[in-house]
Amino acid sequence: MMTLKQEIEALSAQIAGPAAVQGSLEWYLQNNLNEFASSVSKGGRDLENASRALMRFCTESMDWDTPLYRAAISIAEGGLRLAKVNP
Repeated sequence: MMTLKQEIEALSAQIAGPAAVQGSLEWYLQNNLNEFASSVSKGGRDLENASRALMRFCTESMDWDTPLYRAAISIAEGGLRLAKVNP
């Protein structure tokens, strides 16, 4: 089982090429993942807020029936679980 940081790194690597195109969905997702990743070490309320922001981005901007959406939502859900365990 991968850790949350490993999941973030794997998704970032997956979208690395397309994320280079400024203004693309992948570019925005990469920016959101970077913000999310910086909150993982902080935990608590910061991580909860970052998780909710990532979920909101995914829900409002992505096609819900894609592996990319499911991977990003899984990361956000992992963040919420971690924030609950480490308040």
